[in-house]
Amino acid sequence: MILGALRHPDAEVRRQCVASLDGALVDREQPALRELLDDPDWRVRREVALALARATDVSRSVAPLVDAVERGDVARRNAAMEALCGHHGPCGVLSSFPAGMAGHADLM
Repeated sequence: MILGALRHPDAEVRRQCVASLDGALVDREQPALRELLDDPDWRVRREVALALARATDVSRSVAPLVDAVERGDVARRNAAMEALCGHHGPCGVLSSFPAGMAGHADLM
């Protein structure tokens, strides 16, 4: 059911589905969410980035978010940076990792 909503043709349905996911569901739906980082709708991409930051295992979320920062358009980069740095305190998701993790100490 969740996977169907994540693939729904209506962007608002996809966005709302992503917004409703708790950390455990974010963990479970990681592969589909990673694909949605390339969604044509910027609102869906932003919601996905924020959802990845809610994952209970954030170690799996950092790589796709950093990738979105490095290769994304402006909206994708902004959403990923918000998820990485702005949504969970002073250094966001990245504060969970020691400097140098994943070769991205420059983001910390």
